[in-house]
Amino acid sequence: MSSKNVINVYWAPAQFTKEDPQWNLFYSEPKPVIENLVLNTTKDSLMVKCPAARVALKNVYAFHSNIDEEINLSDLDLSADATDTSSEQYVLPTEGKLSLKRLRRSSYSGYVNVSYNLGWILFADQPLMARMVAPYHPPRTPVEGAIMATGAFDIGQWYRPMNLDYHIPYSAKKFSVKENEPLAFVEFQTEAEIKFHRYQLTPLLHNLAGECATSIEKFGPRMSLKNKYKLFTKSKMRNIVLTEIQKNLATPEETK
Repeated sequence: MSSKNVINVYWAPAQFTKEDPQWNLFYSEPKPVIENLVLNTTKDSLMVKCPAARVALKNVYAFHSNIDEEINLSDLDLSADATDTSSEQYVLPTEGKLSLKRLRRSSYSGYVNVSYNLGWILFADQPLMARMVAPYHPPRTPVEGAIMATGAFDIGQWYRPMNLDYHIPYSAKKFSVKENEPLAFVEFQTEAEIKFHRYQLTPLLHNLAGECATSIEKFGPRMSLKNKYKLFTKSKMRNIVLTEIQKNLATPEETK
């Protein structure tokens, strides 16, 4: 296959702040959703055989949990968020392997907006639209009735984390994930082959991602993604990010 038909996607575990561990132990390589579908259905399954389904899932990948996790929410007054109009982010007082952070007041009545302390920073060596969504083959959610926020941007022209951002109902009693179950799907809008490379997130890369993630504070909420991409390229951020990533690939053979 020609290199023109391959897009290299570099990925690394993200972290909420510089002070937080990256928790590399909790991450594994993204897996094609179609492979998981084949493994968990019979060979005569219409879903597996259906050409339309295979095309739709061709470049859809899943991020999985490496652990079992169950966080008790029943002792929290999640409805307190209803009267909290501040933009302050803070870690919820729960016990778990990883933390839950309150992000902001939820856009949905009767829900609180939280994130689970796992995130991914992807970057591509070519323009590539990537959309992060809740798992749907089969559907999975860590909280009954939860709504996972979705978003899409060009990971070849913008550099910021993809986080697990949920709106969970005030009535939620537990936050639960299972080992090897998908946490999120990422849909890549391309016909090209995707080749993944893991890299180490350095302090410089963390800071560069932070510039993009907080750009709204400098340029306002109305700056379009198209204009952000132009600024990213014009400022040579793309070259800086890609060079730093390639210097910090996870395995020596990927540097050849």
